[in-house]
Amino acid sequence: MLLIGDNGNELGCGIILDEVQKIQPWGKVCQCSCQSGMASSSEVDILLMVAVSNWGAYGINTLLAYLLNNIDLIHTERMEEKMLEVCVRTGCVDGDLDVPSPSVDGISLESQKAIITLLREIVRRAMKTHP
Repeated sequence: MLLIGDNGNELGCGIILDEVQKIQPWGKVCQCSCQSGMASSSEVDILLMVAVSNWGAYGINTLLAYLLNNIDLIHTERMEEKMLEVCVRTGCVDGDLDVPSPSVDGISLESQKAIITLLREIVRRAMKTHP
């Protein structure tokens, strides 16, 4: 099983538990009353650590879009905006800001949409060059 993580608290990060506990400020001892730390102890076969989990998933999806010659496998900028709007409406909070916000890990909606734009353009250009 493959999982994507960006902070060490995601399911599967147990395969790097010692490193997460050393590197993350609350990896070993968290701020809540349990004091057990925020590091996940569950393990997976393959862990892809990235700067932003969403972006790691988008990268995998981009590769699939290229390999399958189908740009529509990558969601659009408008879809990204709609997804984040639904998250805010349903009370989800940004992991870094800890408030409902159309952002991801403290990164603005505009930046999120720019990532999608770049990924779609990369595939669009590659498909032209290598039909």
